[in-house]
Amino acid sequence: MISTGYEAQALALGNFAINTMDLAKEAIDRFPKKERNLSWMTLNVSEQGFNEIQENLRAFRRQSLEIAKNDNKAHRVYQYNFQIFPMSKPYIKK
Repeated sequence: MISTGYEAQALALGNFAINTMDLAKEAIDRFPKKERNLSWMTLNVSEQGFNEIQENLRAFRRQSLEIAKNDNKAHRVYQYNFQIFPMSKPYIKK
């Protein structure tokens, strides 16, 4: 199990993120659909909504770490990535 925590920011971590996203792209061809789960959404939310989504992702990661920590029958390493980033400039009502 590897986790950087919430505040880690370094060039090596950025490179690691890029490499794991490349692995996700390759997984489409490398593994049958039943062995992988790739999903995405494009959302329109406020800053408050964005913050709520971030907290939900943090909670889900904590839950996932607990599952992995308590899984005494682990037989395979999995990578999963979460990204949430702007796709547009902020809209300011005039």
